[in-house]
Amino acid sequence: MEDLFETLGEIYNPKRQSVQYHNTTEQSQDYVREAVKNAKTQSEKVIAILKTEGRKTPSEMAEYFSNSVPLTSVRRAISNLVFEGVVRKLDDTKIGIYGKPEHYYNLVENQGILF
Repeated sequence: MEDLFETLGEIYNPKRQSVQYHNTTEQSQDYVREAVKNAKTQSEKVIAILKTEGRKTPSEMAEYFSNSVPLTSVRRAISNLVFEGVVRKLDDTKIGIYGKPEHYYNLVENQGILF
């Protein structure tokens, strides 16, 4: 039971208030730990991109990741950061890689160093 709470603590951190990985396929604890670590790294990278490059769409941010990181993972990181109040969704849009409008995102002021 103690291991379960350790794993839950890694997946849900009340300071951040967002789930970093959704274990919908009942993977092992080791797998989940690695997935949580990767998700946190993706969130950190989104923050770094927005800090250095300014406003970007999810597709534009995905270009900074390796091909092994799907656009959906980048979007998840962005959504978590919006939920946490670190990133803001802008009204401006641009046609994305799938031919649909994508919103721009930027950092909320004074959010430069979080991790």
